[in-house]
Amino acid sequence: MSRTVVSIGWISIVGVALGVAACGGAGAPAGDPSVSTDGFDLHDTFVGSDLGIEPEAGPEVPAVEDAGAPGEDGADPGPAEDGVEADAADALVPGGKGWPCEDNSECLSGFCIETPDGRVCTVHCYVATDCDHGLACVQVAVGTDLMFACVHPAPRLCRPCRNDDDCRSPMALMDLHCRDLGGTSHCLTPCGTGGECPEGTLCQSLGRDGRVGSPTCVPESGSCECTAYWMAQQAAGACQVVNEYGACPGEYACTEQGIGPCSASPAAAEDCDGVDDDCNGVTDDLGNVPCDLTNVYGTCQGRVLCVLGEEFCQGTYALPEVCNGGDDDCDGDTDEDFPDADGDLLKDCVDPDRDGDGVPNGDDNCPDWPNADQGDLDADGDGDACDPD
Repeated sequence: MSRTVVSIGWISIVGVALGVAACGGAGAPAGDPSVSTDGFDLHDTFVGSDLGIEPEAGPEVPAVEDAGAPGEDGADPGPAEDGVEADAADALVPGGKGWPCEDNSECLSGFCIETPDGRVCTVHCYVATDCDHGLACVQVAVGTDLMFACVHPAPRLCRPCRNDDDCRSPMALMDLHCRDLGGTSHCLTPCGTGGECPEGTLCQSLGRDGRVGSPTCVPESGSCECTAYWMAQQAAGACQVVNEYGACPGEYACTEQGIGPCSASPAAAEDCDGVDDDCNGVTDDLGNVPCDLTNVYGTCQGRVLCVLGEEFCQGTYALPEVCNGGDDDCDGDTDEDFPDADGDLLKDCVDPDRDGDGVPNGDDNCPDWPNADQGDLDADGDGDACDPD
């Protein structure tokens, strides 16, 4: 068994190739000097051997009739013009590398992969150098023989998203999550343990309102762009409109003009209208808004209550003033016009020591006359200060 390690940005992708002389398939030839023998194993790294992806037979390619050897029946095409051979090599072959596809059956390799620019047919590979720049050679299926193909490690990186499910793609190697990036949500990958990120991105905290967020790899430009593929799909993502009243959620889509506007309406001051105007999740929460309750005894202040789109003043109306320690008529004075013998601003009806001599009314032998010594010469229970005999 031989192994190869492929580096895509900061991610190490490990492929395992079996060289079996008697078997066909995508295993690397035995003794291939380009294959390293370090200690990595695919099972313990990214994809393992069970991806649930089975290759399908590709479309048949019409056989090309033999045009004859050079010089026979005028078959010699003569010297090739400059660039002709290169153009022919780069030309798309139906079902070949780079051919647009929607299903594995449309590809000669049996694998239709997703990329940021759309779904295309890929090719089998033995080592990393068999793949175009930005693609990785990884195990994609297992059967009689192991099979490897060139895949994109993160085809939905920066794609608009509503949730993490929008960021998942078959055979993707990077773990992508739906994260808010300046008011619009995109598929982004977490930073490595040491803050490592793919080429073209920087490790940043995406916390909001001063909170510490998850370390995430963010494009160096600070924003994600829409690709033609996502525009054609009108890929949609979550967004929000923020102002002094709150943050309202909505959706946006990739359009021919780029990232489209957010569908959310701006937050507004909460009103009694059956709508969550400030987008805080509670409808018609007017807060501590005062209102007046008036009758013949006075005006008391209540609080506005919204019920089924109608405002009501909730509170208690004014009452005739009685000596009870409360401002019954809501005029700002408590128990006015009632006596206060000791002048301590506590009316006698609620003062626990009416005469202010330091002895509670219940224990005072003269509760309405100051007599701190509680003298009672004739021992009749009435203090000398208030005893008529």
